[in-house]
Amino acid sequence: IPDYNKPFVLHCDASDKALGSVLLLKDSEGNLKPVAYYSRKFTETEERLSTYQKETLSVVCSLNKFKKYLEIQKFDLVTDNSALGWVLSHFKKINKLGRWAEVILSMPFNIQRIRGEDNKVADFLSRLFSNGEEGDGEVLQQLEKYVEAQSNNEPSNKKKSGKINQQLSDVSVTENNKIKCNNLISSPCAFKDILEHQKQDAFCREVWRDIKEGRNSVCYFVKKGVVMYKNNLKGEEKILLPKQLFEAVYQYHHTLQEVGCHSGVNRTLKKICANFYHPELQEFVKKEIGKCETCLTSKAMYQRPGMPLHSNTSSRIFEKIYIDGYGPLPKTKEGYQYILIAVEDMSKFAWFLPLREMTSGNVLRAL
Repeated sequence: IPDYNKPFVLHCDASDKALGSVLLLKDSEGNLKPVAYYSRKFTETEERLSTYQKETLSVVCSLNKFKKYLEIQKFDLVTDNSALGWVLSHFKKINKLGRWAEVILSMPFNIQRIRGEDNKVADFLSRLFSNGEEGDGEVLQQLEKYVEAQSNNEPSNKKKSGKINQQLSDVSVTENNKIKCNNLISSPCAFKDILEHQKQDAFCREVWRDIKEGRNSVCYFVKKGVVMYKNNLKGEEKILLPKQLFEAVYQYHHTLQEVGCHSGVNRTLKKICANFYHPELQEFVKKEIGKCETCLTSKAMYQRPGMPLHSNTSSRIFEKIYIDGYGPLPKTKEGYQYILIAVEDMSKFAWFLPLREMTSGNVLRAL
């Protein structure tokens, strides 16, 4: 899950056909770790833009895409700053560039210039939609290895690195065979210590023991060391979620603005149950949403509409009189400490009658 207390780094690039960017986060050791990828094909109108305008459009679209991450604190924007400089110096002359400049200048960033040939990851993402060539099925794996090696500052073999860089630069995919690369990896699905949590959970340990002893039903199985669940042979595989992660998964899918935004019970459960399973998970989510303060105070409560109201006015004087009592008050010299209030319905004329005791007999005698 992204740590908003640490600085983000945004790499942007554009090709003739598309734009691409990668959002990175510095860990405690200063290494860059990928948080999310983004790429988009240019429209026919956008393809006719100049190179500077395409580079700037890549920055603008990426800032809008990752705004929730970047508007909180200063981040590093890594791109060709000559394109940004050109746009910021011409935005008063062209309305479109003025709008772009407004988006760019509204964000707190430090600009870092990088050559296109060195911006491998963003450059690769911007070439996903090039036409006329087949994509290599191993490119995404090579991309992940490349990002990991770069983020860890690991020295690499020049020959091997050159081959990967060449493939990243040349790769392109036809429109009918698009590779989806813009998936956030900040979901709790990416917990690296999920296996350790399962080992600490009593229910997960029991399921694990049943699987080893052959007493388990067909619903549970082990995949890459993690206990999984599948309700039938054709169902989707889900992680058996330990109880200690209930709260974290719930907060992510219900509270986090980019994912949950305080959705209702059904929507929240649909998102959570797409990846996780536990027999008590649904009941936990319903209970937590039922006491969510934000949901209770901001969402309208459904009330069954009442019957139409009709006025019931009098047709003549003294047809109806409304009475009420008020007191006790400090006693007067005569011993009165209550007031009987009577209002005639049609004229709204009022009487205020003193009483020593508020009893039915005294009320009848006063009237």
